[in-house]
Amino acid sequence: MMNKKSKWFKSIRTRFIGIMAVMLILTTGMVYLILHTVMQDKINILEDKYIIENVERTKKEIFKEIEVLDTIVMDWAVWDNSYQFMIDKNPEYIKANLSEDTLNNLKINIMLFIDNKGNLVHGEGYDLQKKESVPIDEALLKYIKDHSLLQNNDVKYRKSGIVTLNGKDLILLSICPILTSAGEGPINGYIVLGANFTEKKIADIGEELSSEIKLTFLKDFEYDQKIFDLKDDKIQIDAVSDQKIIGRAFLDDIDGKHLLLLSIEKNRDINNIGEAGIKATLWLLLGLFFLFAIIITVILDRGILLRFQELSNDIRKIGEGKDLSVRLKRQNIDDELTDVSNEINGMLGALERSQLFLSKSESALKKSIEKLQDEVLEHQKTQEQIKYIAYHDTLTGLPNRNLLNELLVHSITLAERNNKCMAVLFLDIDGFKMINDSKGHGMGDQILQEVAERLLKTLRKSDVIARHGGDEFIVIIEELDNCSGVELIANKIVNCFQEPFHLENQDYFLTTSVGVAVYPADGQTPDMLIKNADIAMYKAKENGKNQYLFCTPVMKDVANETMELSTNLYRAIEKNELELYYQPQLSCHNNQIMGVEALIRWRHPVMGLISPAKFIPIAEKTGLILPIGEWVLRTACQQNKKWQEQGLPKIRMGVNLSLRQFHNNDLLNLVEAVLKETKLAPQYLELEITETIAMKEKSYIINTLNAFRQIGVSIAIDDFGTEYSSLSYLKHLPVDRLKVAMQFIRGIGIDHKDEALAKGIIVLAKSIGMNVIAEGVETKEQLEFLKNHNCDEIQGYYFFKPLAEAEMTKLLITYNK
Repeated sequence: MMNKKSKWFKSIRTRFIGIMAVMLILTTGMVYLILHTVMQDKINILEDKYIIENVERTKKEIFKEIEVLDTIVMDWAVWDNSYQFMIDKNPEYIKANLSEDTLNNLKINIMLFIDNKGNLVHGEGYDLQKKESVPIDEALLKYIKDHSLLQNNDVKYRKSGIVTLNGKDLILLSICPILTSAGEGPINGYIVLGANFTEKKIADIGEELSSEIKLTFLKDFEYDQKIFDLKDDKIQIDAVSDQKIIGRAFLDDIDGKHLLLLSIEKNRDINNIGEAGIKATLWLLLGLFFLFAIIITVILDRGILLRFQELSNDIRKIGEGKDLSVRLKRQNIDDELTDVSNEINGMLGALERSQLFLSKSESALKKSIEKLQDEVLEHQKTQEQIKYIAYHDTLTGLPNRNLLNELLVHSITLAERNNKCMAVLFLDIDGFKMINDSKGHGMGDQILQEVAERLLKTLRKSDVIARHGGDEFIVIIEELDNCSGVELIANKIVNCFQEPFHLENQDYFLTTSVGVAVYPADGQTPDMLIKNADIAMYKAKENGKNQYLFCTPVMKDVANETMELSTNLYRAIEKNELELYYQPQLSCHNNQIMGVEALIRWRHPVMGLISPAKFIPIAEKTGLILPIGEWVLRTACQQNKKWQEQGLPKIRMGVNLSLRQFHNNDLLNLVEAVLKETKLAPQYLELEITETIAMKEKSYIINTLNAFRQIGVSIAIDDFGTEYSSLSYLKHLPVDRLKVAMQFIRGIGIDHKDEALAKGIIVLAKSIGMNVIAEGVETKEQLEFLKNHNCDEIQGYYFFKPLAEAEMTKLLITYNK
């Protein structure tokens, strides 16, 4: 009985069935474990992330309402007219600027003018639903006074946020000191704007975000442990049932104190879908595996195991009989077992024929094995070489990007485990491109090789150096207790470039700019650490190169803001967010409007009016200045032609050009095409360039300007005097007009040096046959000075600020008459 049982367990068929059964049980357990732990955890994380994103988006939408108020209050408060009104209390200001529709158009309910003592100078209240004026609530003035919202002498002081006067209704409030248009003090009172934050607005936000939003005053809560457990700046997630989940967060009032509890309720669709998916996947996998096991078992049993047993019995009989003339039965199926049977028969035949070839066969077999071993070793060497090439830079022998990511993951894991810091240093060689382009790539490769050697000699053996690409290197510093060690290493890296690079009997002096990102403060992933180190490196280049800089929150914010503006700028033209304003240019002799300068503005639907100083540099860098410049040129020419067709005075239209546009070889054709398309005569278009453009690529610029002059377009140099242009070169430029820079005009009556410079520029321009326009004229004293010194035209706020199309059209209709 025992022997039968032992024999039964030795059966391949029995063991195979047992193995398949064990695998089925183990697989079932593993699938269940994976699906109900790993996947369920991920589903919970995904659900939490979804709720957190909805709460954060809701808070962001509420803050956007406040930011809109901030933009409006600054437009009113930082304005010379408002500043003067607080001095003379001239009712004409109110009459001209605060009509019945003003508050309705601005979508605000309250506008207050308050002096420095806290007294109300003028107040406007408006009911946006009833479209009628309402009195100012005295409780609001008391709230402003009691909470000291005006007690600040800083011209940069701003205050905004949420307030409640009665513990029921909410008001969005924004306060800004009244300053001059230049943003200068002293502070001459405050403007307070308020907008009722109604249930309808809250419902509109909820509808936009597809969420059920609830705002509850904290004072209305009875004791609730969940609310007390909620941290100041955190978001609490509460799965109240299998079907509902709630996200909560505090909203602070204007004083930064918790005022409201924001609650967002969502259906648990993610969790329900996840649970259904887990169950379906589990049953599907189990069914497939069970079916697969049955099929494999049947196939193996019938096709292999049974035949294998017969083959085994035949071999055993031959072995027991020792009769080499006996042969195995022939198989009707052509497969591996048949091949084995044939081989055994062949072997028996060989044994039967002769034993003499045994030694020769053994020798041949030994040689084959040795050859096979050699081939295996050669294959291993080839694999190692391929792996080395895949993970190392062929020029310097340093780790490349592929290996760098693995090294960074290892360093981050090590730092986290040992509770240490680690740092990523991003190096870029200053001046490398110039040598590489002028001396050839061979010289550039030699420099990169020597840089790698210097870095290896400078750094510790524990530090990792990798080539990121081009002339960029990355250094990983591990096992740091603090940042002081990083500074020492970064300084060594900068200093190792002090010695010149001696190549081909010539010395080349190069420097490096280094950006430093520290784990975990500047990122917890390889990509984030490299990105922030790259940001710091570019800042080091901007600051003069040949130095190292640590990444700071300000750098990250600027990079993110630039990226966001760049993304939005791509769509600004499509969405008609760009506008042109026109600032008149008047004759000094008779005050007639001789021309206008087209000035671009970007009115973003969320961020409001964005200064050209912010987005024009981004447009230059990304190349968007080309489509933007074309849009400005076409729009300005269309507008000038439209004015002429309306019978208005024929005036010049000034359009600014950038250096990037000059690099576009199609600029002349573009100008001709736009003039032809808009049917505007060339003499009514003036192209403005800066001194910087005029001084770069002189022959090309002069040829291009001459081409413009030949088709009848006039040329002006903008902001003259702010750069270092050559006076001898200036006389050769085909320029019709010089525009004296605003900084010299503002100094008239204040600084004798500015007066002398302004006078000198006028005399210089006149002596070489150019007309002169003075920019930034704001006072009568400046105007009289310019008239007395034969300035031809003026442009500035003394007469007109930049005007929108409708305002400029109205001005042209009435002014010259």
